[in-house]
Amino acid sequence: MFTDLRIFRLNADRTRGAEIAISAGGDYGITQSLDPIGGDVDMRYDVNGELIIVENPLFRKYEISISARNMAAPALGGLWRGTLIQVWSIQQLTHTTRADGTVYLDRSPVPGSIDARTASGASITAALELDGRTVTAPGSAVVHYRPILNGALAEAPGNFDEDGGQSSWSLTLKEL
Repeated sequence: MFTDLRIFRLNADRTRGAEIAISAGGDYGITQSLDPIGGDVDMRYDVNGELIIVENPLFRKYEISISARNMAAPALGGLWRGTLIQVWSIQQLTHTTRADGTVYLDRSPVPGSIDARTASGASITAALELDGRTVTAPGSAVVHYRPILNGALAEAPGNFDEDGGQSSWSLTLKEL
């Protein structure tokens, strides 16, 4: 079995460092979730009764949860709370292109993970143009991609059942 999930340590300068190996058989049943943990969103009504949303978009961050069961854990030795980690996500984010056929991706894409489709579902991935995080797709499209996420380790529990020979592991990260 093979997984597209890749996990790396981040160096002190937040550049990608050594990969955290996922052992043979350690890639079975992996799940991932991205849960928004952004700053408080304040919703107020102005003097004309219009709802105003007061929020700083810089605080739109994710809690990243990865877990797997019935297999050996990745090489998690030496990872402590606060360790900086980069995840090449297996979960996709999706955007709709603007009228001009462009979309700005919220996060950097995992190489080769961008997929674009027309409203009818026809693939237009081969016709994409990528400039940094800006994707240009001919015509109206939905763009899917797997983001690269940098985070700090919040939790990394693991369990092993000696009688059943089964283990499970998980990682929870707070996006930087």
